[in-house]
Amino acid sequence: MQYFMEHLANETLFFYKGIFSYPVIVEISHHIRNDLNLDEKTREKLFAIFVELAQNVSSYSQERVQATIINREVGIGAFYIIEQKNIVKITTLNKVSDEQMKRLLTRVSKINALDRTGLRTLKMNFRNEAIQKHTLSGNVGLIEVALKSANPIVLDTVHFQNNKYVMITAQINKK
Repeated sequence: MQYFMEHLANETLFFYKGIFSYPVIVEISHHIRNDLNLDEKTREKLFAIFVELAQNVSSYSQERVQATIINREVGIGAFYIIEQKNIVKITTLNKVSDEQMKRLLTRVSKINALDRTGLRTLKMNFRNEAIQKHTLSGNVGLIEVALKSANPIVLDTVHFQNNKYVMITAQINKK
């Protein structure tokens, strides 16, 4: 436990567990964008990645709660940002179903296999499909994460107390 606490204290820039409602996401985004002791370009990338990953937790977490301030059901999860010598990592964690995990594994595998040009083409195809189907989301969040981070997305499964959780990690190289 002592190692964990030292690790947490030395490398963690931000840690949150709770509801991922729109007002919470906006407030945390403000702190990421303006208050972290990182260069501006890294903060902007981190901000964009956080928004995409936080929206995933809000929309898809199997653990849900009614957020009274917005009168809407939202997801519960956690996220943290750690800084190491040459990188910054952001990780989200939320409860998922087996079916969600299968879809995520397939999607992340496809995304990680593409180069920047392939990612942009896939993003445009998803957006065009959303326009044709008149849907609000183009499901481009993870593609955007890969584009902003310029690194593969890391997907892990955590089993805890008979539940399955997904950890999605994006890494940003510091300049």
